[in-house]
Amino acid sequence: MDARAEVALADGMKMLFATLSAILVAAGILYLIQQQKETTAARNALDAKMRRSRYVLPGYGARPAGTPQPVASPIPYESSGILVAAVELKLQTIDGPVIIPKGTVLRILPEKSKPGTVVISYEGYTLTIPSTAIAEQN
Repeated sequence: MDARAEVALADGMKMLFATLSAILVAAGILYLIQQQKETTAARNALDAKMRRSRYVLPGYGARPAGTPQPVASPIPYESSGILVAAVELKLQTIDGPVIIPKGTVLRILPEKSKPGTVVISYEGYTLTIPSTAIAEQN
């Protein structure tokens, strides 16, 4: 093979490599464009579905609900005064009877109890007493 043929063959190979490289780059670009279109379409479909959904998270486009009704305090006494026993109380515990003298300062616990009663803590016991047995001392 003479020198001209070798140069022509080398130029042909370079041209073939350049053409194949250009085709691969173009195919990669087309693939990325197609992926972007599919991602955008999927995102738009999901957004449309979420807008139609009735399960909207609060704070994210949901209409504000009505104002909640205030909840009654489990402690019937909201005061800055000291709460004391208005009468002498005789209560039964598993250790035996407990007597709470009139005028004893009471610590009311924020626990639920039957209507008309409150839960107090006295000498290590948790007791339920009638709310009428409590007075406020200023």
